[in-house]
Amino acid sequence: MNYSKKIMATLLVAFGLITNVNATSKWDTTRNDYSTTTDGITVAYDEENYTIIYTIPQNYSGKEIYFNITDDIETILAGSYVPGKNAPFKIRVINNSDVDYHYVEDSLTIDTLDLDYEFDELYSQYGEEVWNYYDNGNHGIYIKDAYGFDGNLLVGSYSIRRTGNSAIAFLYTRAEGYRNGEYNNCDVYDEYTDSYLIKGTDRYCAPLLTDENLGQELINQGYVNGIADLHLYYLDYYNNKLDEDPSNDTNYTELEDLPLNTIIGNNFSYGGVLGGKKFNMYETNPYVNALGYNWFYNMGLSVFPLVDAFGNQTVTVDCYYGPCYYEDVDNSYTVGSYMRGENTVFEEVFRTDLGLVEANSQNDLREFAMNLDGDNVVNAHQIMNFGYMMSFSLEQEIVYGDLIVHYVDEDGNKLTEDITSSDEVGNPYETKSMEFDGYHLIRVEGHETGEYIDGTIHVTYVYALDGIGDVEDPEEPTTPVEPEEPTDSVEPPHTDVEVNNVSINNIIYYCEDRKKCIK
Repeated sequence: MNYSKKIMATLLVAFGLITNVNATSKWDTTRNDYSTTTDGITVAYDEENYTIIYTIPQNYSGKEIYFNITDDIETILAGSYVPGKNAPFKIRVINNSDVDYHYVEDSLTIDTLDLDYEFDELYSQYGEEVWNYYDNGNHGIYIKDAYGFDGNLLVGSYSIRRTGNSAIAFLYTRAEGYRNGEYNNCDVYDEYTDSYLIKGTDRYCAPLLTDENLGQELINQGYVNGIADLHLYYLDYYNNKLDEDPSNDTNYTELEDLPLNTIIGNNFSYGGVLGGKKFNMYETNPYVNALGYNWFYNMGLSVFPLVDAFGNQTVTVDCYYGPCYYEDVDNSYTVGSYMRGENTVFEEVFRTDLGLVEANSQNDLREFAMNLDGDNVVNAHQIMNFGYMMSFSLEQEIVYGDLIVHYVDEDGNKLTEDITSSDEVGNPYETKSMEFDGYHLIRVEGHETGEYIDGTIHVTYVYALDGIGDVEDPEEPTTPVEPEEPTDSVEPPHTDVEVNNVSINNIIYYCEDRKKCIK
């Protein structure tokens, strides 16, 4: 089940980039799925010290614990944030159980809010256009065809406001109504600074920014689809302004590819798409709206630990005027960078600080902060709802044991390579003998079956050569050979020497096939 809720209710000071609603953006990514924090885990708040406290209760033995800290961050930060204000906060995990837990690697997620859940019962999800001139009541209406880099279909309250930037001011200086004095109460050109900026009050200038009037003026000047062509007018205007410099020859076709100052410019002569005075209506051109949304989450909103896993400072810190101000100057900790997997510093901090949460102990995640970049979050983002989602997981600390099975002869020589395996302590194991040509099993050293232990189990199968170490049946006895009757004695040759008769028995000699015979 998808679950989300805005973290920070209202942005008090503001900001932008993408252009093609259905085209690929350089920031394109997808969101992670979120659910609620695991049942049984309690949450409390130490608001004085900006600490969220999660407690694993006694007798708890769940294998894995999921923490969705989205709502809890909103609570601890009291629902509002502005550029230049930092309130570092912490997460504490108290483990009152008898089980050790550890952080699940790569379980840290930081995403944009899921906007699909909002207003579905009150408003049609698709096809609505909205412009809110002096009306804040239609926040739930989706902006037609406006998609963010994260796949969200953008709703009014999470959309940028239309600004009276220099491009729109210049458009009206060329309008017939302006030449006829119809807009004299709204200043669209500043002679002192030689710049085109709508600077008058809402009463006189807001009508110039409505879909009806601005769209008609775009049509009058050749943009036949009115407000639907506003992004094309911006591209034409800023390409022309850039080409006033002889060293430039520009032909930008996507808003997000425009140079930085043409997107957020506010303090130079021709302003930027998101610069200028904001008015109380949503931007309804889908390309311009997506530009502002994408810029905010990829260039404006950062989340970071104050120091990394090695104790090194992560971002620029300025404490000159009292409270320290943290600035992600290279935008490496933005929500978008986490969603694309471009930053692992915070992941390493989670691995270090929550690497092992032992039974009956507590762990504190080092301080981290959210920051709005005051340079990149500009007027177009004023009064815009925003926020991010964040989660992580712990799992039981599992102890593994090893099993090594040996197959050897009587002299300890290996008959084959050892068989090794690992498994969770307490899980069963079973070993088996093997057959080897010319050998037979004579004994087993160790237990052939059992359970894995916190250590190494050795089981050895010992073999002997066939014919050695066997208990053999005795051969049947042969029938004894009856001795032959002795033949007549052979008289020795007659000599002069007196010879006594000698009887010689059992003379060994070789008979057929060199078999021993007894005579």
